[in-house]
Amino acid sequence: MRPPFVRQTVALAAAVTLCSGLLVGCGGNKDDGNTNGDDSTKKNSRSSAGVLEVDLANPLATNTFDIPGSTNDRVDIGVLGLTVEGDLQVLHLVFTPHFGSENRANTISLSRMLGKKYANAKFAPRLIDRKNLKIYHVVENFRTADGAEVTNGVSMYVYAVFAAPQDADAVFDLQIRDSWMPFTQVKPEK
Repeated sequence: MRPPFVRQTVALAAAVTLCSGLLVGCGGNKDDGNTNGDDSTKKNSRSSAGVLEVDLANPLATNTFDIPGSTNDRVDIGVLGLTVEGDLQVLHLVFTPHFGSENRANTISLSRMLGKKYANAKFAPRLIDRKNLKIYHVVENFRTADGAEVTNGVSMYVYAVFAAPQDADAVFDLQIRDSWMPFTQVKPEK
């Protein structure tokens, strides 16, 4: 059975993918006439389940990367955080494709945002601890699926799970692709 934060992360990724198209152009009215007392944001008192809350609009660091082999496709990537829970740490990212080669209605997969031409290519970022000379790789199958898709210009929540830092003073460089500059000074939060 997967740890609770992975189930929460998978639920959030599914919800973001499903709802991203619905949220574009939709406005909400605070008083929607719901008088039955139902508050869908509350947790069921019999369960500890919840939904991971991440702010896709306010990453700690962002960069724009050109897609290899393309002249007018790029992706904005933001680091939302690196959280430690027990023996694992979760990297939280946001990817927003800006593909000039696609119209706004077309969907773009995570694999394509990484410049991968093949469906079986994996999202496999690395955390590099230069001070302690260690590299952390993604725990197999604990990451956003490469086939996850969003429409052009819509943000996608992306995650990857790693072993927890072995050293208390660990600070990481995040390498998403070898050909892209790394994010630096990514600090794990407990």
